[in-house]
Amino acid sequence: MPTSTIPTTYASRRRQPRLGAFTNIELLVVIAIIAILIGLLLPAVQKEREARNRSRAEVGCREIAGALLDFLDARGRLPEDIGELSIFVDGSLNEMDGHHFDFEQVAPERVRIMGTPAAPGITGSEDVSVLLALNSRLIGEPTFTPTRGADATREAMFAEVHERSIRAMQQVLAADQSGQTAAGMTQYLCNSQNIVKAFEDLDQDGDGLVTPTEILSPKLREIDRLVPFLDEVLPLMRFGAAGEGLGAMPGVPLGDTSQPCSLTLDPVFHRGDSNGDAVADISDAVMIFGYLFLGGTSPTCLEAANSNNDGKLDISDGVYLLAYLFGGGPPPPSPGPPPNACGEDPPGLQAGLGCRSYERC
Repeated sequence: MPTSTIPTTYASRRRQPRLGAFTNIELLVVIAIIAILIGLLLPAVQKEREARNRSRAEVGCREIAGALLDFLDARGRLPEDIGELSIFVDGSLNEMDGHHFDFEQVAPERVRIMGTPAAPGITGSEDVSVLLALNSRLIGEPTFTPTRGADATREAMFAEVHERSIRAMQQVLAADQSGQTAAGMTQYLCNSQNIVKAFEDLDQDGDGLVTPTEILSPKLREIDRLVPFLDEVLPLMRFGAAGEGLGAMPGVPLGDTSQPCSLTLDPVFHRGDSNGDAVADISDAVMIFGYLFLGGTSPTCLEAANSNNDGKLDISDGVYLLAYLFGGGPPPPSPGPPPNACGEDPPGLQAGLGCRSYERC
């Protein structure tokens, strides 16, 4: 059975006895829980991130206003663009704290300084602007307006993070061919102490908070089975974009430890795609018949092979699929075959067959 190596350098001294006492199956469970926990913590991290970047964007606008006055005093004119202000400040002013900045002269004695999120819905969700009166050298109060498309982008990002965290856990479970990890997962997820222990692994400085810096820490990547998940999820968050100062971002506490217990563990899939190649064709029926009658490989997602959704996998599923493909029969029920969207097994009178893994969604 594949196992994951967790170097002793990863855990702090106070946590080494706990990790050292784990069996291989328990280690797989902990890795799966950490993937789920990261997915649950990121919305709270995002809320703190946006609040900090919003506050910093106001400061940035005021800093640019001051630089404009200095430039005007020194040159007797306004700069042609924000790049010219770099001679009066330490570093660039066009990108700071997850925002892009610019200015425009709106009247002979009025200049508006604007900051917009570099990644709307990710590095921020509000545009900020201040009005500078050149004659009186007064900087007005900031104005905040919602950034177009930010809410929809954020929701899409979190939906993707959630799906990938669930998928990462399923991949870890699939690595245990004995099935013991999957059998015990609900018990582990519903034990709040296991969630607390996983949180402690993320909270590397032991202050009761998890920060973006800790989530991005190289130490977390020492858990090799987490690396593919981190490589998928963290780029979605765009941490550090446009001069974001990750080190100054606040952390978030654990919160409700019952959340992982309420998660559904069944992956999304295409019904009718028994071989998991994201295409419904004759090879799927061949796999069903081969598994049932010739000792062939079992579908990794039995519910995907359950083409007629009758609660059992038998010859009728292969026949149903062939009728759909070549005889004008009805398509497999929801979640239907490609090009339909992937989905979960809908509740019904018949119990589902389960889905150990499905990689094509």
